[in-house]
Amino acid sequence: MPRSRTLQSRAFLNVAAEAPASAGPMHLIPGTSSLRQDCVAALEDRLQETARCVRSAGTVNPKKGSTVYVGSPGIAYAFLKLATIQTGDQKQASLDTAQKLLSPDVVEAGVEQARRHRSLGPSLLCGPAGLFVVQALLGWQQGLPFASQSAVFQGAVQSYKQYFDYAVHELDSDEWLYGRAGYLYGCLFLNFLAPGSVSEAKIKQLSMKMLESGEAYGRRTGASPLLYSWHDREYLGAAHGVMGIVYMLMLVEPIRTDPNAMRLVKGTLEWLLTLETKHHNWPAVRGETDDYLCHFCHGATGAVFAFGLGSIVFNNREFQKAALRAATCVWKYGLLKKGPGICHGISGSGYALLMAYKLTRDPIWLDRAADFALKMFDEKLQADSRVPDNPFSLFEGLSGAICFLVDLLKNPLKAAFPLFELGF
Repeated sequence: MPRSRTLQSRAFLNVAAEAPASAGPMHLIPGTSSLRQDCVAALEDRLQETARCVRSAGTVNPKKGSTVYVGSPGIAYAFLKLATIQTGDQKQASLDTAQKLLSPDVVEAGVEQARRHRSLGPSLLCGPAGLFVVQALLGWQQGLPFASQSAVFQGAVQSYKQYFDYAVHELDSDEWLYGRAGYLYGCLFLNFLAPGSVSEAKIKQLSMKMLESGEAYGRRTGASPLLYSWHDREYLGAAHGVMGIVYMLMLVEPIRTDPNAMRLVKGTLEWLLTLETKHHNWPAVRGETDDYLCHFCHGATGAVFAFGLGSIVFNNREFQKAALRAATCVWKYGLLKKGPGICHGISGSGYALLMAYKLTRDPIWLDRAADFALKMFDEKLQADSRVPDNPFSLFEGLSGAICFLVDLLKNPLKAAFPLFELGF
């Protein structure tokens, strides 16, 4: 029996989305932007329970799980995130767990994968480049306050940079999951941890290659100032498509100070506006009319980030309105049946709601993010949800939920979607 291709079929009914605006926040102290103590306590309990569950699951077979997306490195990232709100023995236990998950066997399996399939080398999510980003993060946290001098950090940075030339000159993809946009994020993140880890000249070279590639393809199609193809399909969303690529370009200082580059990026965002559907969603691929996917990887969830950052970079009110329309779609259709993950699960939807909160400082968006976090652990929703193929992983499973809960509890205004938004 074919799967139903509607927004409603992919998500649980969000009754709260039908409530009148006058109903007000559900989980905030009245008149504030602070979560109620009972909500905080419930979220802390869920976080501790989830961390115990993931830790007890043990490591992933290195030969099957050496990637950030579904393997041990992504789970390690979640425990490094968890350590940021811990102290003493608890913090050390999380750091030790992360180190165990990044064992020499895992690292070797990732490197060997790239030897067999060179195109996977620079992949942030599905190759060893992402593994080395997480290893650098481990070294950075272990070495504080002299993180940049950490031997683990320095070694991981050098290992990451070995894929630079291939990424620029030979890689045939510009998207985030496998391509240049993801590798660019890794460069920017390493500099976020320790400025100067990757030279500005290299970052400019890589980002200009992405710009030139998109401009050439856009010119051939006549569709948009920048356009990209992955496996012969012109994806629009954050994972494989133009939304994720232009988001990464907007993070790059040499791009933001280049008038021609900014003209191309702004024009591309304006073109994406014309593809918005009646649900304030976007099709997965150019030319399609179906808009049944409301995930981070495809659809409105990624649009919140692309238009949200665009509204800041260009000081553009129309882009902010588009981001908030997309966030409203996420609020209505984001209680996804695919589980708690960040790529196509409820935690990813929650991060989009936090992005709306950061854009507006309107506490209603924080309230909605907290509501998703609580509903994610509702027993009935869990019973009726699909069990992810990799239930403990960062992008499909509970490790993504750990990151979302940490950001919600720590400082929602500095929340950062793992390995996409620049922050930690």
